[in-house]
Amino acid sequence: MYPRFLTPPTERATRILYLADNAGEIIFDRVLIEALPRGKVTVFVRGAPVLNDATLDDAITAGLPELAPVFPNGSDAPGTLLDDCSDQLRNAFAQADLIIAKGQGNYETLSESSRPIFFLFIVKCPVIAARVGAPVGTLVAGR
Repeated sequence: MYPRFLTPPTERATRILYLADNAGEIIFDRVLIEALPRGKVTVFVRGAPVLNDATLDDAITAGLPELAPVFPNGSDAPGTLLDDCSDQLRNAFAQADLIIAKGQGNYETLSESSRPIFFLFIVKCPVIAARVGAPVGTLVAGR
């Protein structure tokens, strides 16, 4: 699957931070989290629902706590505004070897960070389309 000289980043990482996005995708998040190394992933959801954001109740319904520790981020902002989040989220963010950030809101709030973030989102507006060089509606996976 990978060339012999390359190790997938999820195998090299010892602390993977997974920032969930919306309630409708939380079941698909489960599928991705199941593919990540057990014992290395911590999941954060929104502290309160904004729009259609995933909360702790949604994560529990999807069975995520069976796979990894799940915590609310302490914020009800769409995206991850670190100054608005809990100390627990900020510490996990600072210590993570790999951060998987779902949703355009997380891209908008974290794309300037120097942390090792892998973004997964759908381009939803012309401003972000121009920024990432992809048309509206494109699925984006990368830095």
